[in-house]
Amino acid sequence: MLHSLRTYISHYNTQVGSECMALDITSDNKVVMAICTPLMKRVHEEVKHASELVFIDASSNMDRYGCSVFLLLTHSCAGGLPLGVLITSSEAEGVIEAALKLYRSLLPQKCFGGRGVQGPALIMTDDSAAEQNAISHVFPASQTLLCVFHVLQATWRWLWNGKNQIPKEQRPNHLQHLKRLIYACTEEELEELYQESLQDTTLSDKFKEHLTGYYGRKEKWAIACRLDLQVRGNNTNNFCEAAMRVLKDKILERTKAFSIPQLADYMSTFLDEYYQQRLIDVANGRLQNVIASRYMPQEKSIKLHDIRQLSDSQFIVTSQTSQDRGYDVDMELGHCSCHAGKTGAPCKHQAAVVKHFNVSSTNFVPVNDPQSRLLLYKIATGNCSVPSGFFDGLMTQPSVSGDISIMDASFPAEPVIDEMESIPTSQIDPNPAVASLRAQAAAQNHFDLRGSTRSAQTSSSTNDDDQLLEQFQNMHDDLCTKMKQSPDLYRPAIRAMLASYRGIKTDTHLVSALHTFGKYSGAAMTVRKRGLAAKNAAVRHLNLKGSKKIGVQPTSTARRCHMGRGASRLHAGRPPKSLRIQEHGYSRLSSSQSSAVVPLMRRRRAPAPHSLSHVVSLNKALGKTHSAK
Repeated sequence: MLHSLRTYISHYNTQVGSECMALDITSDNKVVMAICTPLMKRVHEEVKHASELVFIDASSNMDRYGCSVFLLLTHSCAGGLPLGVLITSSEAEGVIEAALKLYRSLLPQKCFGGRGVQGPALIMTDDSAAEQNAISHVFPASQTLLCVFHVLQATWRWLWNGKNQIPKEQRPNHLQHLKRLIYACTEEELEELYQESLQDTTLSDKFKEHLTGYYGRKEKWAIACRLDLQVRGNNTNNFCEAAMRVLKDKILERTKAFSIPQLADYMSTFLDEYYQQRLIDVANGRLQNVIASRYMPQEKSIKLHDIRQLSDSQFIVTSQTSQDRGYDVDMELGHCSCHAGKTGAPCKHQAAVVKHFNVSSTNFVPVNDPQSRLLLYKIATGNCSVPSGFFDGLMTQPSVSGDISIMDASFPAEPVIDEMESIPTSQIDPNPAVASLRAQAAAQNHFDLRGSTRSAQTSSSTNDDDQLLEQFQNMHDDLCTKMKQSPDLYRPAIRAMLASYRGIKTDTHLVSALHTFGKYSGAAMTVRKRGLAAKNAAVRHLNLKGSKKIGVQPTSTARRCHMGRGASRLHAGRPPKSLRIQEHGYSRLSSSQSSAVVPLMRRRRAPAPHSLSHVVSLNKALGKTHSAK
C-alpha cells in the first residue's frame, strides 16, 4: 500500500507542477502525510485572514485503517477556506508534530498571508494537549486558543462523570458558573465572577478545583482576554466542524475510504473541487445556502446622513441609541470601535458604510465589488487572464463624492416631501451631486431619472410625446396636491414607491413596473412584508418583484410525499434536523410518558442527543460523537 501511495504522490506532484503532497514514516512506524494543493497555496497567499487566525480540528474513522484527518482552515466572507490536510495513523503528540513539520515543508514562501513559515498569529483548536504541544513546537510564534464550545462540552461531560460525584440537579448550575466566566465582557468582571464562584457554597469542592485549573489558563478560552486579538468574532472552531461535515457527507458520502491512497485522492481532488465551486458561486453571486447572514451587508437602520467620512477608509458612524456617541470605522483594517467590531468582526456600522459608500471590505461578501469577486475567482481557478470587466454589472454605476454609487444612494428617513409646493429634485435627494446629475438628465429630456445617458426613443409623432409628457406631469401635480392634503395617508405610500424605484436596475425593469402600476391594489406590500401570515403556500411564496431562485412546476410539488410542498427544490444531502424531530414534543417526554401518549409508535430506545444546549436544558448526558480529548 505504501508503494502505491508513493506512486500516487509522485504522479500528483508531477501533474500539478509543484510539490503539494508528501509522505513520511516516523521512527515508531507511524504514517504521516501532508497535503497542500495549489488552491490551498493560493488561499495562503491571497487571503489576509490566513495570517491572523487558523482553525485546526481532527476526525478519525474515515478509512478502513482508522487514520485521522486534520483540517487546517482560515475564515473569509466565503466561509471557511482550506489551508492544508494532514493524514496520520495516530494522534500522539510526536506523530502530529512530524505531520506539521512535513506540512510546513510544502508551504509557499508567502504562506499564512505573508507571515511565512513562522505561522499565523493565532491558532484555535479544541482542548487537546497533544495538538497544542505539537503546534507550539512547530509554530512557536503562534498563540493557541481554545474553542469555547469544546470547553463547555468537555465540562458537561466532566460533570456527568460518575467519579466526580456531582449531584444531578446541580450539574446545570455548575456549568452556568463556567459559562459566565467565558462570556464576561471585561477582565475585571471575569475576576469578580471567578471569586464569586469560589465563595459559592452550592458548588462542590471538586468542581472548584476543576474551575481553578481552567482559570489558570484563562487567556486561552476567556472572551474578555481576546478583545485585543484578531479573532474577528470567531470564538469557536465552527468552520472546522462544518468542513468536517462537508468532508463526510459530500466528499466521502458517509462511506469509509478503502485505503490511505484512496483517502489521499479524495482529499486532493474532490475536496479541492468542492471549495473551488464554492468560491466560484460566491464570485458569481450565487449565495443561497452558502453564506452566513452576518457576511451580507443588510443594515437598514443606519442612514447616509448618520455617517461622516474622514478619509478613503475611515468613517464615523453615529450611534442609533445615543446621538452624542459615534463609532470609529476603519474599512482598511476591518475594525470598528463598537463591542462587536473590536476584534475585527463584521458589524452593522461596517455594513452601513459598505452599503452607502460602496467601499470594499473583506468582512462582507463583495456584492458590488468586481475586483474582490475577481480575486475569489482567481483563488478558485488560478486563472489570472480573466478579461477586464468580467464581473462588472450590466450597467456602469457612476460615482459621486465619497464614492457613493448613484444606483445605491439612499434617501433620508424623513424626506422633504411634506413641503410639496414646488419640490425640485435637489430638495428630495440627500446628495446634491446626485440631484445635479438628475437635473441634467431631465434637461436633456431623458426618461431615466437616475442619471442614465440613454436617450428617449424617437416616436413617429412629436406632438403625441408632448401630450404624453403633459399628462404625466399632471399626474405628478395631482400626487403632490394629495400629499399636501393628506400627508399622513400618502407619506408611507410615497416612501414605499421611492424605495421600489431605487431597486430598479434596468430599463426593462422600469418599463415592466410602469406597465403594472396600479394593477395589484396593495397586494404587493402584503406579500413582500416578512413575518405576515399567509393563507396558503402559493400566496406565501409569491414575489411580485421576481426572485433569485428558479421555481419548480406545480405538478412536481404535488407529487412530493413529504410534508413540505413549497416551490423550492428538495433538500440534497444530509436530511435537515427538522425531519428528525418528532411532532408535538414527544421527544422531550420520558419513555413511559411517550408510550402512554403514542401507544402505536414503535418502541425503541432513542439515541442520546448531541445538542449541548438541549441536553443542558433537560439535564441529560451528552451523546458521544467521538472520544473526548
